[in-house]
Amino acid sequence: MAPEGWHIPGDFEWTTFGKCPGGNAEAGGLMKEIGNVHWTTANTGATNLSNFKCLPGGYRNNVGAFSNLGDFGHWWSSTQSDPTFAWGRNLNYNDGALNGASANLHSGFSVRCLRN
Repeated sequence: MAPEGWHIPGDFEWTTFGKCPGGNAEAGGLMKEIGNVHWTTANTGATNLSNFKCLPGGYRNNVGAFSNLGDFGHWWSSTQSDPTFAWGRNLNYNDGALNGASANLHSGFSVRCLRN
């Protein structure tokens, strides 16, 4: 899915980022775009110190409905938890946490490519 020379981060790479100072409870804020141009107010904890500049693209659920634009950002990892689910991460407007969960592969999340 990623262009040549790039890859979709695996669950281990996402987990590693969550081990930054403050742990998962603060890692999301380090990744979020500052302000409320794209994020719902209050965009709690957003500092973008990582220069990742995550945007809240919402998601498409496994039956095709889109929701949560502005409230949440969801990103896939390349690590499947079973044949029909994969691990992902999400950020919310109302806290600074980096949250993880396994989701149905029929869902639509954003991806972030990393240079090899």
